[in-house]
Amino acid sequence: MKPYRIAVDLDETIFSRWENDYAKGKFGKVLPGAKETLQKFKDRGWYVIIWTARNENEAVAKILTENGIPFDEINNNKIDDWDSSRKIVANVYLDDRGMHFTGTWDNVFDEVAARHAAECAKGHEFSDAMSAQDNKKIAEINKDDLKVDTYRRGGTPVTDADNCVRITHLPSGLVVYGEEERSQRKNYTRALEKLSKMLGEQG
Repeated sequence: MKPYRIAVDLDETIFSRWENDYAKGKFGKVLPGAKETLQKFKDRGWYVIIWTARNENEAVAKILTENGIPFDEINNNKIDDWDSSRKIVANVYLDDRGMHFTGTWDNVFDEVAARHAAECAKGHEFSDAMSAQDNKKIAEINKDDLKVDTYRRGGTPVTDADNCVRITHLPSGLVVYGEEERSQRKNYTRALEKLSKMLGEQG
């Protein structure tokens, strides 16, 4: 009988991001609870596979060992002999960017759009012309209160793909649009700026 298998992501799951970026051979700090939880997996007899986009298995093994973090394999399907598959075969996939599929696609788009909105709102997509105070106001908008839709407008050279954004603020019913840019993410930012201003005007 094969052991229970857990595929675990590395960056931002076991280790924090290194100086807000990724670099070969560079790793962040061990996240609180990661080492202890992985050890509990091993104590239960479960098989821990490190599943990472990093193409540096030796460096990954070294940093894990130096920090006393237990694991069985890195990016490997040995337990199943599926050498032809790049996907790790596991019972559970633990990843900071993973999303649980419930067996129905009914709400998948809305959930992915909401996640995309949250990532855009972290600050790096905001306009350089915006003040720090404006950025802060946008960051404080509860992203759970937003319904985000993307669409194509007209078919003009600027909008020849689904890069336009409509944001509905569910508590207030306010609807704003971002259609000025080629980039969907920039249009999202523009729409957020408009929403922030309208919410401010409401007091």
